[in-house]
Amino acid sequence: DGTVLAWLGNRNEIDYWALYLTENGNNIIPSEQVLSSIRQLLESKNDAGTSVQISPVREIGDVLQSVNDAALLSTANGLIEFHKAHPFCSKCGSRTTPSKAGASRRCSNDKCTAKSTYPRIDVASIMLVTSPCENYALLGRKSFWPKGRYSTLSGFAEVGETLEECCIRETYEE
Repeated sequence: DGTVLAWLGNRNEIDYWALYLTENGNNIIPSEQVLSSIRQLLESKNDAGTSVQISPVREIGDVLQSVNDAALLSTANGLIEFHKAHPFCSKCGSRTTPSKAGASRRCSNDKCTAKSTYPRIDVASIMLVTSPCENYALLGRKSFWPKGRYSTLSGFAEVGETLEECCIRETYEE
């Protein structure tokens, strides 16, 4: 049905998971009854206590206080986007299903030679452009960001482009 449960990793003996819920192929925000059932299930499996939070990534990304939480959120978002983008096998067109605890997708056609699909890894750069005296930095901002929010420049490397070339191009584009 498109619902995906993906393991994000283990930190301090705690497993972290991402859950993507769909209904008829559309992302859904579950009802309080569904959330309550999920909480009860998770709490029954975990003596240390379990926290369940369901929010759009764009709403909580700006308020995260921990680098570790940001890394988990980024991993969750990347894996879920991968699963949403690959419901069918690129070789034979059959449905794919999550495999390896959500780290890949497997073709449902046993005769297909494609077997598994894995998330893409896109090379990106994040750079801090400083003035010659190194007292100033060039920062960017999106028009819809809250007032006072700025960021270092960043971008994706083009095929065959070095990271240095990417930094120069992205700086020029900004």
